[in-house]
Amino acid sequence: MGDGWFGLLFITLGLLTQLASFVWAPDTSLSPADAVISLVCGMFGIVGVVLYSQKKLSGYLFSFVQLFLYVYLAAKQHLWGQIAQNVFYFVTMIGGMYIWIRHYRTSDTDSEVDTLQLSHKWFGCILAGTAALICGLYYILRLTNDPQPFIDAFTTVPAFVAQILLMLRYRENWVFWAILNVASIVLWARAENWCLMIQYIFWTINCAYGYHLWRTSQPPAA
Repeated sequence: MGDGWFGLLFITLGLLTQLASFVWAPDTSLSPADAVISLVCGMFGIVGVVLYSQKKLSGYLFSFVQLFLYVYLAAKQHLWGQIAQNVFYFVTMIGGMYIWIRHYRTSDTDSEVDTLQLSHKWFGCILAGTAALICGLYYILRLTNDPQPFIDAFTTVPAFVAQILLMLRYRENWVFWAILNVASIVLWARAENWCLMIQYIFWTINCAYGYHLWRTSQPPAA
């Protein structure tokens, strides 16, 4: 496990958080079997994002399992938009594995992917473009019966940007994941879904953890 004992402790904390939220606030809309699948899905997701933080290629393996379980659950509930979003994730994960394998560094003591850093100019451009897309999607969602159009826009656009930056190995992906996660905390708190709110709180903490670890490689600006 990367990052020594702290990395092991952190991933254990994430799994315990997922288990506690499952026991404390179970999703009664699911059958018992699907509820267990949902728990396993969440646990694989936790392990996957922490391994990404530690720059480990194995994060993709856990994320693939999580993705297929999530698509199964989404299909049973006819959440076609979620399925479409995960098709995008699947394609970028395939591309990400290919890119990460080409830039994966292995030594006698550790193995991790070499990461990159955006220049201030490119980071500013991407941030401005993300803000513009959020505003555009917000106005589109206002034309529908979406009860939280701004929060929904804020949790959709950064996810696509963050996934692409993660695939390309840019450490700024954690900034956009953090934006997404904070907005998701608000979204699920307002929906009174405490299980998902707790999950996103942990993922927000993981963004800080990931950004810290990805900075240690001191990559050149791109």
